[in-house]
Order: sequence, then structure tokens, then C-alpha cells
Amino acid sequence: MNCPTHGAGWWLRDIGGELLGGDFGATELGPLGAAPMQTRVALAGIELARVAALLEDPALTLTGTLAGTVPVRIADGAFTVQHAEVHASTPGLIRYRPAAPPADESPEIAFTRKALSNLEYDTLDAEFDYGADGTLALVTRVRGRNPDLDPVRPVHLNLTLETNLRTLLRSLTAGDRITDWLEQRTQRDPDTP
Repeated sequence: MNCPTHGAGWWLRDIGGELLGGDFGATELGPLGAAPMQTRVALAGIELARVAALLEDPALTLTGTLAGTVPVRIADGAFTVQHAEVHASTPGLIRYRPAAPPADESPEIAFTRKALSNLEYDTLDAEFDYGADGTLALVTRVRGRNPDLDPVRPVHLNLTLETNLRTLLRSLTAGDRITDWLEQRTQRDPDTP
């Protein structure tokens, strides 16, 4: 990472690192301390198995890798994302097998749960926005096959979700663990140089 100045202040350049078995990187972010700051974060090789491990849900298995671009904007102390695109860079598996389905499950949800019980996907695309208020708007398309349902007929799932991610993370046990994990990694031990 470089920290050169040019005209309006300090900029971070050549930002990068490892994330969930893959890499992230951005060419520049700045000027530091000014508003707004914007960058495009490139993702490559993000391992879905590591994402599943963070969630600590024994009913969920994920394999495959993701790549994409996440446009980030920081203004007025708020972090936002607009028009992020993430896609599977390798085929993979989604296996979601909860111990007991809800008693009041609709037929559509029941079919989706069955499709996700052993979905061998070859396409997984997601687009999302994240607002300053914590609102996540996500559109996902998954294409593949579930050999347990029908070895020939393809499965096409389209999911559109809008939720307040901050509220959701606070309410879910897995969300609490993710939040704790992120806080531990962002807080610096005062005894560490």
C-alpha cells in the first residue's frame, strides 16, 4: 500500500489483502479525511466454504469461489455500496438441510428449501446495494441442478431480498458471532505496538 499526496491530500494506493481464502484489492482511496471517498474493491477467489464456517450453521454447506467488484463510498461517516456485482468463478454446491422445516412453510418456500438441499450450481450471480441506514438490497440468480430432485431438469432460483443488515445481524446468533469476529479484528490491543 502506498500513501502519496496529490493536490487535495493523502491517498491510499495499491490497497490489498487476503479475505476468506481469496484476495481483495483497490487501486486507490482518498483523499483521506475528505468527503466523499470512493473506491472500487475487486474480489477474487473468495471461498464460500469459509463464509459458511463463519456462519457456524451445521445445516449449511457451501463450496465454490466468488469474484466481483464492490464500489464503496464513504461520506459523512457512512459506508455505502452501490451496484456491487459478485459472481461464482467456479461451480460449487449449496447444501442447506435444516433439522426440521417450519410447520407453516408455504409451497414456494418448501420447493426452494428442497432445491437448496443439494444444489450443484454452475452459475451464481448477485448484485447488491448497501445504504447508509444499513439497508441491504440483494438480487441473486442461481442456476444448476439438484440430482435428488431431478437429475435432468435444471433449477433456476431468483432471490430478491431487502432488509436492514444491521438489525438482522443484531437479531441472529450467527450475526452476533460475525459481529464479534469483525470487532475483534478491528480493535487493536493497546499492548500491541
